[in-house]
Amino acid sequence: MIRTLASKSLRIFLIALLATSSSFGLDATFLAEGAKAPYEGYLLTPSKAKEVRQKLLDQESLQMINESLKRSLSASESLIKISDDKVKILEEQNDRLAKSLHEERSTSNLERILWFSLGIAATGVAGYVFLQATK
Repeated sequence: MIRTLASKSLRIFLIALLATSSSFGLDATFLAEGAKAPYEGYLLTPSKAKEVRQKLLDQESLQMINESLKRSLSASESLIKISDDKVKILEEQNDRLAKSLHEERSTSNLERILWFSLGIAATGVAGYVFLQATK
C-alpha cells in the first residue's frame, strides 16, 4: 500500500513537473548580465525563480489533492445515500412484517375462541348423550 501510494505520488509529481517546466519554457528566456530583455516582465534571480516554481508545484499538488478529496467526499455521500436507502427499505419491510404478525395473531386469537367454543359444545353434547344413555 505504501509502495502504491509512493508510486502515485511520484506520478503526480512528474506530471506536475512536466506541465510546469514546459509552461515555463515557453515564456522564459535566459538573459546574460547587461543584455536587453526581449519583452516586458519581471526578472527573477535563480533562487527566486526556484521559489516561485516550487510554490506553483505545491499549489498544483494541493489542487490535485483537493480534487481527490472532492471525489472521495462525493463517493462517501453516495455510500451514505445508499445506506440510508437500505435502512429505509429495511424499516418498511420491518413495519410490514410487524403488521402481518399482528394480523396473524389476531386471527389466531379468533381461531382459538372458535375452537374453545367448539370444545365446550362437543363436551356438552357428549355429556347429554352420556346422561341419556344412563337413564
